[in-house]
Amino acid sequence: MKKKISLSAPLFWILIVALLASLFVNLYQFEKASHVPPLQLPGSYCTNAALPNGTYLVFDSKGHYCKYTQTDGLLDEGSYAEYNRPQYDLVSKSGSREQVILEGDGLYYISQDGVVASMTRFSDIPVFIGQWAEDWPGWQDDTGNTLG
Repeated sequence: MKKKISLSAPLFWILIVALLASLFVNLYQFEKASHVPPLQLPGSYCTNAALPNGTYLVFDSKGHYCKYTQTDGLLDEGSYAEYNRPQYDLVSKSGSREQVILEGDGLYYISQDGVVASMTRFSDIPVFIGQWAEDWPGWQDDTGNTLG
């Protein structure tokens, strides 16, 4: 003879609520774990930081950029603006236009004549390396201190 097992109605609803709560908590944790923050452009990048002839690009948080090498000093400076994230337009003080595209831990620099260079991020803050920086008037950081 089979015994009939019955579940009381309150216990049934408690189980349903617990399962739904667990589902919502799991969905929240999945969303939080899979959310990737957008890439940020400000910082310092270099074609090859191990060599003194590497080309450096430095971006501040106020829309200014600088391109230099340790040996030649300042090559170009100007302003940048977001074109279509993660793509940015660079407009130099001389009027030339170039672009950068953020990618993972670096960027792709596209010169005015179409040459593409890969640059690795080596700092999240503007960094100027070389003796030329001591003579350059430089930028000011967010607190008003001169960089360079």
